[in-house]
Order: sequence, then C-alpha cells, then structure tokens
Amino acid sequence: MATGRCEGCGRTGSASKIREHVVQCGEWLSLPFDYQLDPERSYRQWKAEGRQEEREGHKAELAGREVQLRAMADARWATPKDILED
Repeated sequence: MATGRCEGCGRTGSASKIREHVVQCGEWLSLPFDYQLDPERSYRQWKAEGRQEEREGHKAELAGREVQLRAMADARWATPKDILED
C-alpha cells in the first residue's frame, strides 16, 4: 500500500486517504500551486529529507559517544603512579 503526506498540515497515511484529505484541507488549499504536491511524491520527498537529517544527527551522536568511550577506556587502562617513587 502506498503512503502519502499532506503538504499543508503534514498528515500522513495511505495515499488514497490523503488524496481525499487534501481536497478538504484548508492549509493544503492555501498553498501556492507549485507546492501542492501529489501525496505520494510529497511523502517520498519528506522521508528522503528527514532521513538525511536523522542520519547526520545519528552520526554526530555516535561520534560523541565514541569519544566518551575512548576517554573512559584510557582512564581505566592508564598506568597508575608508582607508589614507591618519591
């Protein structure tokens, strides 16, 4: 089943239901004609944009977590000061 998205209000669902929805959606009807996308096309574009932003955020989070884990490992395996040296 194809998925659709209303470009006006952001509602998502099956493409057939969203096609019925956009006929009555005031926000979608108030958009300029160029922005009144087909619900299936709108959903594909929306998912592609969201995934890219999500991936970038996830990569940054993983990089930060990696730095923390390395710092913890370095602290754990650090050679302690020799207690016999004065």
